[in-house]
Amino acid sequence: MANLKGVVIREFESAGKKCITLSTDSGVFNIVFEKPAQLWGVKKLSFVNLKEERGALRKTFLFTDDSFVSFYPGFLVQPEEIEEDSLSTLSKIFNGASLKESFEGEIFYAVRGIKESNRFKTLVERFPKDIKAKFSFYPYIFDTTFGFFVKDALFFGRFPVVFEDNFTKGIVQAISSKFEEYLVMSSVGTFEEKKISLLDKKQVFLKRNEFANLVYSFFKVIGNNYDKTNSNMLDYAYLFDHRDIFEAPINDFLKEFRSVRKHIKKLLESRLEDIETMRIYNAESDDFAFKAYIKDNELNLDRGTPCMLFERPPLNMRIFGIVKSIDFNTISGAVDYKTVSPEFITPLKTVKQEVRGIINITKATDTLKDFLINGKFLPHIDKLFDNPVDLIADQPVFAVIKGSFGTGKKHIIGEFLQKYPGAKIIIFSKGFYKSLKEVFGNLVEKSVENLEGVYDYIFYFDRHIDKNTILNLAPFTKNIIVFTYDETVPYENLLEESRVFRLKKVFGFDKFIHKFVLRFYALNSEATSDVSEIKILNKENIESEFIPLVNPEKVVQFVQVKGAVEFERNKLNKNEANFTTTLIVQFLKGGVDRSSIEVIVPYERQKAYIIDQLKTNQVEGVRVSLVEEAIQSSIVVINFVDVESLPNVFEDKFNLAFAITRARSKVIFVGSPALPKKEKFLS
Repeated sequence: MANLKGVVIREFESAGKKCITLSTDSGVFNIVFEKPAQLWGVKKLSFVNLKEERGALRKTFLFTDDSFVSFYPGFLVQPEEIEEDSLSTLSKIFNGASLKESFEGEIFYAVRGIKESNRFKTLVERFPKDIKAKFSFYPYIFDTTFGFFVKDALFFGRFPVVFEDNFTKGIVQAISSKFEEYLVMSSVGTFEEKKISLLDKKQVFLKRNEFANLVYSFFKVIGNNYDKTNSNMLDYAYLFDHRDIFEAPINDFLKEFRSVRKHIKKLLESRLEDIETMRIYNAESDDFAFKAYIKDNELNLDRGTPCMLFERPPLNMRIFGIVKSIDFNTISGAVDYKTVSPEFITPLKTVKQEVRGIINITKATDTLKDFLINGKFLPHIDKLFDNPVDLIADQPVFAVIKGSFGTGKKHIIGEFLQKYPGAKIIIFSKGFYKSLKEVFGNLVEKSVENLEGVYDYIFYFDRHIDKNTILNLAPFTKNIIVFTYDETVPYENLLEESRVFRLKKVFGFDKFIHKFVLRFYALNSEATSDVSEIKILNKENIESEFIPLVNPEKVVQFVQVKGAVEFERNKLNKNEANFTTTLIVQFLKGGVDRSSIEVIVPYERQKAYIIDQLKTNQVEGVRVSLVEEAIQSSIVVINFVDVESLPNVFEDKFNLAFAITRARSKVIFVGSPALPKKEKFLS
């Protein structure tokens, strides 16, 4: 019997039998189907147990009763994903719900005394020492011939082991390990050997193929199984009926889902030198944690980043983990398997698209659903509101509040929260999540996956208002209130004038800052106020050369600092950072409250270095932010870092204007002498 993996390049019939021509790494072969097989038009296939037959022109293989096929073998499927029917599994994935839990890893760690387990304490105590020594464990195994990925693979001697009713995992683990049997461990520590029949294999591959086909061709599969009388199909049938709206976001999600799996496959099977990694130094590990020194952060790792650690060659262990903290000198995190000597790290791709709300769109209110899906107008509001808080209180179902920088969007949210403390509200933002969380705390969310129940209001606050995000929010609220800047909002053309409130007056920052921003960015707002919040109480303590810079009357200033840029992507300019640190110390010597000062930088590495230097100078309480993290402060110091041109983040002048207008009273630019020659607004 032979196995073949390749791409279908031709389909034909011969002597009344279906045939295909398969292009493989070993050549091009014909496969004749003695036994019918439904391929569903899939081109990437892996065949198992083919009968070889010599042909006149090329070698031919027969697909018989003993043969089976795997769709998209490069797509790694986990046994938990084929435990149920494919539609139920995909529904859980769409909703961010957990799949079937496995306990084999917990059992192994308890058996070896690595980690205590109350759940399996009695079971472990039943095993004598010589039995415990026979257990071995792999944090994962994978097979690219058939397309399987198994986490927490437990073995007893040479046999794959699963706990109690985890039969699907047992079969998949055995197939991936080239075994024909596996052991089932009971809760009292006994073992039962299970032989894998051909029928077992075929059923596992059938379920795997159904899931893979659904992930690759969702709407095609739904169309073939369309049945409104099936209660399990109602939500999917609604999506199919409105696929002109939902096809793109769902396909984008599934494309990203597949991309993540391909990325993991690449990390697991590629040579270390073919993977983009970051070196870590003097790594220490303590069971399921690691800590190491770093010299750069070119891969832009951050707290919460899923990652993979690579052991120092010749060790070849690759370990999944997550970054718990990172600063200028060190990185630490948690791993799912004890690491010995990790030397490299790389971030894992994650699925950023969300469709949880879209999948549950039928649960949205009829009024909101008719508006968003069917384009029906909302009920008429017969008055214009003088105050946006009153508009929100009127429960408009969908409304938009627009205003440029400093026009009080966050102030309106705060006023509404204060006036209506009993309202169930969430503030949703992806672009401004961190800065909004500084102001509103746990009321702020960035993931639809974390929304629970139905809110009276969802305040959707972002620069770019995304139609798919609106659809995702709809099932979780009675009213969507959009807070944004000057861009057109999806569905705005369906809104009457009373549902769109435009903020014009700036009161968040000084009129001279407003005037400066107008040099390079159009503002649809008016500023007439002097916002003077800086008081120099101890001028005599400030070094003489810094007196002009700390002067509250000079609202916008540019300081030329010659410096060199280190690193290519996550950049660092130490001269700018050191000057900024010294400048902050001078403000503090002058009696300025440290909480009124904020440094805004374009790169994480610059941020980490400035934080490190402030600690060295025993300065605490001064905020250092990336652009998207920035909040409003009395004094803002902006580092440009790049010496020949603006950093990429500031090439988008919205981001530059946003950073500048975080300053209420004073903004100081720190940058290269070359910048004012190229950027006229700085001259």
